[in-house]
Formats: sequence, C-alpha cells, structure tokens
Amino acid sequence: MAAEQHNRYREVLLQTMKAFISFCKEHQITYYACGGTAIGAVRHSGMIPWDDDIDVYMDRANYNRFISLWTSLQSKYPDYEVVCLGDDGYYLPLTKFADKRTTVWETPEYPFIFGVYVDIFPLDFTSGSFQEIATRADLYRRTIQLYILGQEHYNWRLFKDRLAQHGILRGLPKVLYHMCYCRPFRRSIWARAERQLKEMLSFSGDKGICYGIEYTREHEIFPKDWFAEPVELPFEDFSISMPRDYHAYLSQQYGDYMKLPPESQRYSVHGRYFIDLDRRWEIDELRRHLENKRS
Repeated sequence: MAAEQHNRYREVLLQTMKAFISFCKEHQITYYACGGTAIGAVRHSGMIPWDDDIDVYMDRANYNRFISLWTSLQSKYPDYEVVCLGDDGYYLPLTKFADKRTTVWETPEYPFIFGVYVDIFPLDFTSGSFQEIATRADLYRRTIQLYILGQEHYNWRLFKDRLAQHGILRGLPKVLYHMCYCRPFRRSIWARAERQLKEMLSFSGDKGICYGIEYTREHEIFPKDWFAEPVELPFEDFSISMPRDYHAYLSQQYGDYMKLPPESQRYSVHGRYFIDLDRRWEIDELRRHLENKRS
C-alpha cells in the first residue's frame, strides 16, 4: 500500500473503530484491544505506525450479544456492517465490523467484499490441561479450515497458480479435494463445526482461548482474571478498552513488547488485493472492472 493510501486507510479505520466503540458503549458490550492494537496503545498511545488493522477480543457472551443486537439494529447504522463466519462466501473464523462506504477485497480466490474493518475475535474460557484444550481446539480448527477452503472460487488462473505452487503431484489432488469435497459440502462441514463448537463451549473454566484461529500454543491460553473489568488507555484522539492485566497478557504473547522491532520488520503483513476508500463495489462489477484493466 502506497504511503498516501496507507495514511488515508488508517484515518478511515480509526473512524470505524470510533463507530464500533460508540455501538459497544451504547449497548454496554465489553471488548478488549488485543495483539498489535494493544501493543500500540501501550507503546505508541495509538496505532503502531506501520500497522493497518485493529483487533479486539470479546468474550463469547458479549460476542454473541454484539452480533444479535447488530442484526436487529443495523438499519440505524447505515454506514456500517457486520460480517461473520457462516455468512455465505465469508471465509474467516472471526467477525468484522466494517465501513460500508469503502471496498476491501483481500484475496482473489475468495470473492467476498467488505469495507475497512475492525477484527473481532471471540474469546472463550475453558477448562482442562493444555493438551486437552489443544486437542479440542485443533479438531475444530481443522473443520473450520475445510469450511474456509469450501469458500474458494477457482478460475483457470488460480488453478494454474495452485499447480505452480505445489507441483502437479501435490497440487492437483489439493485442488480436486477443494472443488469436489470442500465446496459442494461446505454447509454440512459448517454444521459439523457448529456441533464441535457447542461441545467445546460446554467445558467452561478459567483459561481463555481463541478457538479456530490457528494451532493452539501454550502462550495463547490466558488466565481469565486478566480479562476482568477492562481498563481504558489513550489511543490516538480517543481511548480504548484493554485487558485489566495487559502487561501480563502482552508479555506472555510477545516478550519485551516495548522494544521496537528492527526496521526491516516494520511493515504491514496484511495483503489486500483491491482497496477503494471512496465507494463500495459489488463483486461482479469489480471483477469486470479488473478484467478490463488487465485486457
């Protein structure tokens, strides 16, 4: 992303975060800044200068309530949208609060449009040993990955890219598996994932985890009391909610989180296939537009 677009993107993102916070405050929904957003709040009193996303946790009760309230009240907020796993075509195990006046298409194999967004990760509190938690979580994650693969749309270019990436012997079976199993059976795969999640949520306890994001590691399981009543920290020209013991959380996740990374690592890791900060495109319209530009 060019510097000018990066700066403008961040401006829109910060306005989106303000709208998200306003909705949460109005309806008494608790969230916690997490990941690089939490580092930014402590180390920079705002966004990390080279970052271009905002991440928050919500415990499952607040997460479900947020989605439910938005579903019933969204007509009052015409400039914003909420997209969740289970929405047709959406492909990530988290929810996005996004600006409907903008367009973000992140990756060409997933033809799904949303706006400049805040990522909302569900945080669940469970019980058991690390191995028991990891076994449950990784089984669910594998099912979610199958569902996500089922949202891929192959065209000839993507088909060739997959074969080039993996080779014919490995690539062709992968493509056929995605096209012949994951895509046609994605709804039954989703139903299986919902059953697995329901079973996992029956193991209530005092260990926090984000199911479905990636393979479980011990430093990504947090004591529940770190996420008691949140504390507020300055963030740009407003304030955000942080885990009560944000120092313990960030230290466990990142070690010396106050230390700046080497300059060679100061860049955004988020790939975005297409961005328009001035309008919302429909996916078919945008595809035609990009095809015409290539021809």
